[in-house]
Amino acid sequence: MSRISRCLGSNLLLLLTFLGVVLGAGLGIGLRPLLLAPSSILLLSYPGELFMRLLKLMILPLVIASLITGAASLNARLNGRMAGRTILYFLATSLLSSTIGLLFTLAVQPGNPRVKELLGEGTTGERRVELVDNFLDLGRNLVPDNIFQAALQSAITSYEEMETGNNTNNTETVIKSVTYRPGTNTLGVIFFCLAFGTVLGSLGPTGRPLVNLFSIIDQVIMRMVLLIMWVSPVGIASVIAAKILGVADMVI
Repeated sequence: MSRISRCLGSNLLLLLTFLGVVLGAGLGIGLRPLLLAPSSILLLSYPGELFMRLLKLMILPLVIASLITGAASLNARLNGRMAGRTILYFLATSLLSSTIGLLFTLAVQPGNPRVKELLGEGTTGERRVELVDNFLDLGRNLVPDNIFQAALQSAITSYEEMETGNNTNNTETVIKSVTYRPGTNTLGVIFFCLAFGTVLGSLGPTGRPLVNLFSIIDQVIMRMVLLIMWVSPVGIASVIAAKILGVADMVI
């Protein structure tokens, strides 16, 4: 009996999370016959929205504090290897996501007229993409010109088509420009934190107080994340129930 109680105690958060999933699915399916108004579904999804916002709030401080603390505790050679592996991992995941997107495009064939008749034309315009510009954007995001802007936006190449010429001979000219879209530039933040931590660690005893400060910040953020995870069952149940209620027809 004591072994079972210890097992339940050590996996209590996991059990509560699983219970939240079951409760959310049951609540969503059970409330579907009531045909709730969108305002009621919005109120039901509100706890889940707050939970997701709390998690997003913790991401950037946790990444910054943990990377600087970890980089400062290692030597420059190991940090160089870590940076190389980080960039390689990012490139590999980007290539994997592009491959998956290509496979889904070949499978779904969104340009097929029959698919357009079934799903509709949609409202998203065609986006021009060039492979060279993707790699250039990768370098721009790797080396941001403003670390505060990198916490909020990431660089991307945009294309604007302009017609030139006279009325009888019009030609389209594509003008490229570097713009910014909302979203954290994770690669730039990681690069800056690794470089900052490496230089900070090379200062030795002089930089030790700042290293201790970031270490304390890392511990505080981790404690906050742990506290947030204890309310995850409520947030997960809210998100799942709202998603089920928001589906127009569950029968495929």
